[in-house]
Amino acid sequence: MEYRLPRELSGGQQQRVALARAVVRRPRLLLLDEPLAALDTPTRLRLRGELRQLLRQLGIPTILVTHDRHEALALGDDVVVMHDGKNVQHGATPEVFRRPVNLAVAEITAIETIQAGKILELHDGLATVVVGATQLEDAMLQDRKPHPLRKLVCR
Repeated sequence: MEYRLPRELSGGQQQRVALARAVVRRPRLLLLDEPLAALDTPTRLRLRGELRQLLRQLGIPTILVTHDRHEALALGDDVVVMHDGKNVQHGATPEVFRRPVNLAVAEITAIETIQAGKILELHDGLATVVVGATQLEDAMLQDRKPHPLRKLVCR
């Protein structure tokens, strides 16, 4: 590919060349905006792992902008979730994906099993919640504050 002109490269090839050119300069900070978006799936999967390894090996601090949850999970040590231009949650990547702080973060991180509900009553450690047309009851944890998106068990 080194002897081809830019117009002779595909979009994905151009993107890989641009990424290589950015990394080879060993910048003090690297900003990547959807760096793998134009690639076909097999290439994207291969390069995702190679990119993670390369950035770690070179020790280049990187800010990666992505809408792809798999990229965020594979490449990010920390993640900032933005909604309507605001930082709504940040922290270690596994923690943010495991414990979203609200429904918006759960939707952005593609956690599909979360449904909005309304607490109807709290009485003697038991919460009565309505989710859609279904009413649920759940024993609240006494020793710690429950997570705002805590899974409820239907009784």
